[in-house]
Amino acid sequence: MRRDVLDNINPTAALVYFAVVICAAVILFHPLASALSLAAALAYGSWLRGARSMKYFFGFAVPIGLITVAVNALFVHRGLTVWFYLGDTQITWEAVIYGGCAALMIAAVLMWFYDMSVVMTSDKFIYVFGRILPSASLMFSMTMRFVPCFVSRAGQIAQARRALGCSDGEKVRGGLKTVSVMTTWALENSIDTADSMKARGYGRPGRSCYRAYGWRGGDIVFLAAAAVLGFLVFASGISFQCYPRVQHSGDLIGFMALAALCAAPVILDAREEIIWMYSKSKI
Repeated sequence: MRRDVLDNINPTAALVYFAVVICAAVILFHPLASALSLAAALAYGSWLRGARSMKYFFGFAVPIGLITVAVNALFVHRGLTVWFYLGDTQITWEAVIYGGCAALMIAAVLMWFYDMSVVMTSDKFIYVFGRILPSASLMFSMTMRFVPCFVSRAGQIAQARRALGCSDGEKVRGGLKTVSVMTTWALENSIDTADSMKARGYGRPGRSCYRAYGWRGGDIVFLAAAAVLGFLVFASGISFQCYPRVQHSGDLIGFMALAALCAAPVILDAREEIIWMYSKSKI
């Protein structure tokens, strides 16, 4: 992961920012607003993970969006403008447009959650919610890391079986043995983790954190700016309605505030990169 501004600010401020942009993408439901949000999320994901974010977008978000458009067009027959008939089923422009808006919104939300999973690591979630909801935050943190750990350990077990000369011809029996070993490992690991957290005093008042995150002036300014931009976005009256006919509303200030809000991490990261490159050139 490249240097990132949100990775270095207080986790509470970063979490509030992601909550604001995700809520804006869901609530506004306007094609232009969703397109701006999706473009910013893609740019931010490309900055964080490069080609991995594009692989996630085209391999997961795009198929879900296409399915959403197709399902809405085939099963929703509301709207005044009939595009064509598929047998006895009428396909209306309004249903297709609504499905497209829903697809943009879903893709934007998925990409923002992807970006948040990169920035908000498990220790940050524990820092934010550890004192308020210690059990829930620990469970959420363990769930986030369970799947990659499970897949990695399954690969190690399969490699060890091949090294011992176990035949891969009996895939079902070998798979069952791998699942049995993985289940035993997961149970033992959960017991060890519970004992370790109990011995370290997890959840008790006054307990220190793995990493100390303080509030700096830049964090407060960033949080205040996100709050002001979010207020402008939600107060601008951006709305979009497809049924029975397409109607939309919203002013330029609201869309500009949304663009600035969503693009803030990329703009700040680009600014930091320019300053860093300029400083290196002076050495």
